[in-house]
Amino acid sequence: MNYKLIIFDLDGTLVDSKGSIMAAMGDMALEMGLTKDDLAQRPIHIGLPMSDILRELGIQDIEAARAAYRRHYHKYTHMELAFPGVPELLEQLRGKAPLSIATNKAYEGSLRTLGNAGIRDYFDFIASLDQGIPKPDPDAFIRIRAHYRGQGKNFSPEDCLMVGDSPIDLEFARRCGIDSAFAQWGFHDAQDLSLKPNYILASPADLTRLLFGP
Repeated sequence: MNYKLIIFDLDGTLVDSKGSIMAAMGDMALEMGLTKDDLAQRPIHIGLPMSDILRELGIQDIEAARAAYRRHYHKYTHMELAFPGVPELLEQLRGKAPLSIATNKAYEGSLRTLGNAGIRDYFDFIASLDQGIPKPDPDAFIRIRAHYRGQGKNFSPEDCLMVGDSPIDLEFARRCGIDSAFAQWGFHDAQDLSLKPNYILASPADLTRLLFGP
């Protein structure tokens, strides 16, 4: 296997959380005085930091909206499941390469999502939104590398692969100088991409073949 460290996005790559996010958004919108029609008329770019999504919705009181979203979101996290093929992929990777997550989700929410999906134990480190600067800034990659350096593992950018489903993930990989694989089963379409990934994956099994051969 050419890559020594695999970094995954969370929502839309490992876990299908669109239903829970949109349900919580709908509840939050009503609480903040918006209607579900208002919500439907504005694009929601899952993968952006929550504050940016709320600004796109035209919400002024960001902190109140964030608090409302978190409160409602926790009602729906039981809906979140790993995408088909993801648990099998992670099991195949176990012990062969360290696995980390770079997400624009908060740490506690990430733990809850991973736990509900039954895949928390596969990951060594979670570089979350509330512990640094959000993607596409390379700060999450800096934190991930620092974590492994503390274990005596010094990974270069050439050693690493970023797997994600959004343009933000591809821009993050570009800024970090690492290769990228686009998860086509996620929340974004390939035609949405302004950057060309190194690989396009139709399913998690494609990543298995990429890493280990046919």
